[in-house]
Amino acid sequence: MARYVLIILILFISIIRYRNDIQKRVNPHYLLLSTLIQFIPLSGIIYKFGSINTYSGIRLGATDDFFAIDAIWIICIIIILFKPHTIPLSSRVEIKFNKQTFIVFSILEIISLFNPINNLHYTGLPTYIRIVQIILFLKIISQYLTYKDILTGLFDGFKWAVGLQFIITTLFPVLHVTFVSNLFRAEGSDWAFRRDIASAIGTFIHPGALALFCCMSAVFFFSCFLNKYKKKACKTNILMCIYIIFFTYSRTSYLTVIGGLLSVYIIYSNRKKIQIKTLILFITGLLIVAVIFLFTPLSDMFFKSDIDTQIENRELHFLLALGCFHESPILGVGINNHVNYLYHQFNTNLVGHVEEFFITNPVHNSHLIILAETGIIGFSLWCFYFLSRIFKGFKYCIKMDQNINIINLAFAGSLIMYITYGMTGWGCFHREIYPILIIMGFFTQFKIYRKNKI
Repeated sequence: MARYVLIILILFISIIRYRNDIQKRVNPHYLLLSTLIQFIPLSGIIYKFGSINTYSGIRLGATDDFFAIDAIWIICIIIILFKPHTIPLSSRVEIKFNKQTFIVFSILEIISLFNPINNLHYTGLPTYIRIVQIILFLKIISQYLTYKDILTGLFDGFKWAVGLQFIITTLFPVLHVTFVSNLFRAEGSDWAFRRDIASAIGTFIHPGALALFCCMSAVFFFSCFLNKYKKKACKTNILMCIYIIFFTYSRTSYLTVIGGLLSVYIIYSNRKKIQIKTLILFITGLLIVAVIFLFTPLSDMFFKSDIDTQIENRELHFLLALGCFHESPILGVGINNHVNYLYHQFNTNLVGHVEEFFITNPVHNSHLIILAETGIIGFSLWCFYFLSRIFKGFKYCIKMDQNINIINLAFAGSLIMYITYGMTGWGCFHREIYPILIIMGFFTQFKIYRKNKI
């Protein structure tokens, strides 16, 4: 219930801001995108109209197993109320939507539907329909946006979304207001207290998902900072992201945010003259982080704690994923179906004794999930997409208009975060996470157009 109260509150505030911007004769269209970004971490649903999971208490895979109308469509109320004018073609955003990627994904979904090893067949369809909803909504609002509006909307949306998570994190676990841990998700407190120390969870279902969202937010603000866009605000927001990530106590996320930001900085700086002041500040920050990890209680989390057990768990996940791949190396076991396959069809004796947790929860490696569910065909396309988009993102992060440079750089950095985090977790497939990547990827631009079209 609390999530839907927040959704209504965000919409109400956006309507007021939209009206005020109109009165001030400021273009308010960026609020359409800003409101969308703020909605994503709340994972709201207007109407759930069916589930394909016939097994009680057991997941099918890492993504949704139900059909639903997403809450993002509520934003259309703003369009209905204010009837914004579409941007003239001469200055409208020229979205070169990557149709090839969508077609390939659609083909993989069709293969999954008819995959003989997938006994439920429709396991990937709910996620496919949600992705279609997001893309369709982006197509609708893009007719009202310039690239300046897009960057402003992304910045404003991430700023308010991170600010909300910052407040909730301060309440719990910092101030120990424990009822906040399950205020937004009934299962929240179970994951927030999964270790001896309470972890920040925000409006998410798992601390790792909150941390990954903040990693992607941090790389967006860092991309803005490198391009000298609202540098003071960027510093504040990056610090808030780091603050939140710290209190999630997610070891994978610590490495992800450090490695991701460092990679973005090094690659970006090699294409422009390195700013010594920024380099010194960045190195100083890394040294401070290293000191914290080595000489505070966090060192026990990394070098003692349950680290050996977790490594063994990942090895078992690795073997189970390879077991699925071995059973169907070409087509995989079906999109969003690997948990269902492991529990009902896979012979676990092939990998030794396996506790029930490992066959009732997703494999803790996003890339191995792709390998298991889509086979060598899907995995090859997955790798090609990530590497090609990262290469193009960095290639076109200084050649374009400033607005496009930032979006391209942030998208490439987010893909690096995805690769890094995905090595030991499946949070990449949370319904609060992958839409962020879709949104940024939708607005990337790898061709140079005349300035009046930007």
